[in-house]
Amino acid sequence: MPPRFIALALIASGLSIGLGGSPLRGDEQFPYRGFVNANDVYLRSGPGQNYYPTEKLPYGTELEVWRHDPGGWYAVRPTEKSYSWISAEFLQPTADGLGEITGDNVVVRVGSEFSDVRDVIQLHLNRGEEVEVREAKRIGSGPGAQTWYKIAPPAGEFRWVHGKYIDQDLERAAADRRQPARNRLLPDEDDDDDATAADESRQVDHTASVAAGRDRDGSTDEAGEATDADHEDPRTKPSRNSSEETPSPTVGTRTERQQSLDRELDDLNAALSKLVAEEPTAWSFEDLRARAEAALEQGSTAIQRGRARLILSKIERFEDVKQRMAKFEKAVSESERLEMMASARTRRNVGGPRFDGVGRLARVQSKTPGVPAYALTDPSGAIRYYVTPAPGVNLQHYVGREIGVSGGSGYIPELRGRSVTAQRVMPLDDRRWR
Repeated sequence: MPPRFIALALIASGLSIGLGGSPLRGDEQFPYRGFVNANDVYLRSGPGQNYYPTEKLPYGTELEVWRHDPGGWYAVRPTEKSYSWISAEFLQPTADGLGEITGDNVVVRVGSEFSDVRDVIQLHLNRGEEVEVREAKRIGSGPGAQTWYKIAPPAGEFRWVHGKYIDQDLERAAADRRQPARNRLLPDEDDDDDATAADESRQVDHTASVAAGRDRDGSTDEAGEATDADHEDPRTKPSRNSSEETPSPTVGTRTERQQSLDRELDDLNAALSKLVAEEPTAWSFEDLRARAEAALEQGSTAIQRGRARLILSKIERFEDVKQRMAKFEKAVSESERLEMMASARTRRNVGGPRFDGVGRLARVQSKTPGVPAYALTDPSGAIRYYVTPAPGVNLQHYVGREIGVSGGSGYIPELRGRSVTAQRVMPLDDRRWR
């Protein structure tokens, strides 16, 4: 989008630029400590449910929150378990578990404990920089196989969790949720996160809708809000019987083998319900399919064989959902890759350093939560890039000055503008605009 249109969009949304260093909000103090207030909360590779999860966090996990992004997503420092990927082509392991970058503008990809997916890029590293190497892994097979290194996330890399799963005072928040006392045997219309066992079958269907990119009402979830599928409430226990199951015959008329198979079918339904409550990237149906096929062969009654076929039918539907999601994510990743390549071509400075963004640094004023506090502008004052400082980087000193910023680039759909994470800053006051 041309800069003048970005400026008009900002004016229409109530944003303004202050070249004299006026504050964005003034009352936010970052970073601060926050605690996960639910069980099995997803940490994600970006600020939205369209970004793949990187790990699950248990109740009470302490996080360091660095900023609030649009849609209610919080950018947090990666956990000790978090890791990133670098191709072995651009990394030379050295002593003491370290590695040295051997290329320029080398991409760092966000890793996930659920799979080898590595589509999200936040940072670029340059020749000579050091990283902490954790392990090497051969990915792929045949001539196309490549070696990748898992590394500790470099400075300036973030993970995201939705703000509704973060409390600064966990004990007080828990006490507030207990007041007033409620009868948990009755439906609670005011608590969307308190899923009960009676809601489990609806949760399965809702998860399939989310995987297909739609919300409970069937409309597209454009805001990227977190849903109940983003965590498992520790107070919810799986129901032993699916709403689609046929009641079993009287116990007295069944053999021990029939009773055992009925229990296996119950367990399969519960396991399938729990699995599809995960992110589609974490779905793996091989074990459940093998167990369901074995149950179909062992079924001694039409009811048991029908239940087994119903489970296999559900697995097929969810596998189709996973395949369609994978195709969608591949298309999105390719679009983002082309956008980043175009951005890389425009940010090169001939005969000098290469930056992710160049311009005059200004403070951003906005009443909208999550808008970056700084921006790089062109000589006319139009925004070129929104700027977010990496942990430990102080940009206040550079307000009003022409600078080059390196660290990582991206795009903010809500603002229709490009963004950059300031990991390294170089004053360019004596240079011409590029």
